[in-house]
Amino acid sequence: MVTCKSCKNSDAQVTQFKNMGILCTRCFCKCIEKRVRRELRTQNPLVPHTRIGVLDNGSKEFVVCMHILKGISQEMPLQIIVIKPPIDPGLYDQIVLPWDADDESESGLRRIFDNIDVEFSGLKMLSCVSDAEVMIMAKALGWSRDEEQAHSDYHKFLLETEKKYPGSIFGFVRSTGIIKKLPKGYISVK
Repeated sequence: MVTCKSCKNSDAQVTQFKNMGILCTRCFCKCIEKRVRRELRTQNPLVPHTRIGVLDNGSKEFVVCMHILKGISQEMPLQIIVIKPPIDPGLYDQIVLPWDADDESESGLRRIFDNIDVEFSGLKMLSCVSDAEVMIMAKALGWSRDEEQAHSDYHKFLLETEKKYPGSIFGFVRSTGIIKKLPKGYISVK
């Protein structure tokens, strides 16, 4: 019988995800939420009475962002508004984008190899969470759509690298942060 490492519940559906150990779905979601909240505090702290627009593209990232923001809004007064494109940035203090670590890594690779900036202004609150982790949490929250979108060659490369070297996605995210500080055109691989 397998038990959750955190709550010791043996009846719960368990998820083993890389270095997190065996966790029940509830504890897994709490762990991801804690990581996102920590990232928000260090990168872009939320301020009380802020108007936050959350871009709704129907994705699993949107579902997870809304869940975490609703939890934060119970502790701090926030006005959360679901928005659809086109976006008028003047109406909101911050805009939350459905953007995870895989998206962040892919944008860094595009900047290196294609010299293309895939940059959007907004709060990327899930940039510390992999796409696979977002999928598990979204399904636990009731999101049922199977999202099989066409992946770019860069995303396929990231997935293959992650399979061979677990945790490499987060290395790409850290590197992307450094690369974005370099002037455009400074790095070009042809």
